[in-house]
Amino acid sequence: MVKRIVGIFCLIVILGGIAWLLWKAGAFASDQEPARPTPTAKAEVKDVEESVLATGEVAPVDETEIRSEVSAQVMQVQVKPGERVVKDQQLVQLDRRELESQVNEDQFQIAADELRAQQARKELDRDRELIGKGFIPQKEYDDANIAKMLAENDLEVQRAKLETLRQQIIKTDIRAPHAGIVLRLEAREGQVIVGAGSVSSGTVLMRIADLSHLKVDTRLNEVDVVKVR
Repeated sequence: MVKRIVGIFCLIVILGGIAWLLWKAGAFASDQEPARPTPTAKAEVKDVEESVLATGEVAPVDETEIRSEVSAQVMQVQVKPGERVVKDQQLVQLDRRELESQVNEDQFQIAADELRAQQARKELDRDRELIGKGFIPQKEYDDANIAKMLAENDLEVQRAKLETLRQQIIKTDIRAPHAGIVLRLEAREGQVIVGAGSVSSGTVLMRIADLSHLKVDTRLNEVDVVKVR
């Protein structure tokens, strides 16, 4: 009888342990989460982007060195470093007094050449009439014709020289070629600058950069450069 009771007790303990293990594993739970479906996607052709990392220097796309075409003394500097300027705004005014003096001198020379050319034409007209009557030899007429052409040539040379001086006077007023910000202002009032038309490339007065469009100057090796566009 005792053995039967002990056996029943052991069976109850074993069944209780099995039930506890099943409960611990959640076999009796009614609110288990349903199994999640495996994510899938439709296969399609796409571009694969690959980034190339590199260090570089940011610089403006449009940057201009301002130089003068004529050699002269700086009279006025109209801008300051970091100032924003618009196209055709005056930047620097150069001394034009020497050029204006040369213009006056050339105008007097033109007036004298015009008188000589006028006199040469009159002499040629006279010799044309005289040679028609046989009063002068052909050589004298030819000399008068050459003298007239030389006088007219000298007149045209002086007129061209005057136009060159006037263009140089215009170039003493240096203006901005495009809008931007003044960088590295080097022009100083009283400074004598060398024009770009001389043996050297001329004195750099300032730099103007348009910072609305920038670029990056960098170095890439031959492996990465084919990946960049």
